[in-house]
Amino acid sequence: MPPKQLRTDAEARKKILLVDDHPLMRRGQANLLSREPDFAVYGEAGTAREAMEAIAKLEPDLVLLDMGLPDKDGLELIKDIQALHPSLPVLVVSMQEKSLYAARVLRAGAVTS
Repeated sequence: MPPKQLRTDAEARKKILLVDDHPLMRRGQANLLSREPDFAVYGEAGTAREAMEAIAKLEPDLVLLDMGLPDKDGLELIKDIQALHPSLPVLVVSMQEKSLYAARVLRAGAVTS
């Protein structure tokens, strides 16, 4: 019987891509997530274009997305992500009024919390 393959800590951690146009917010999120044993921030993006490039390059397990980006509306970015990477979960973190965006975000393919 072959020996059981054990996953290293790095392999077991979920790879997260942070997408927010504010570097301070990304740093804060990265700092908080770095304290969690199950998560690792693998990349950051400040625009939708950077996000799509990072997704293709880094193949994250989760995208943590702010809705306000300078080059594209967050809802449109969610649709783009779902079209090219349908199994990639997108978690929206926003200061926008939940009742205004929650249904639209879910229809676009994201997860809300």
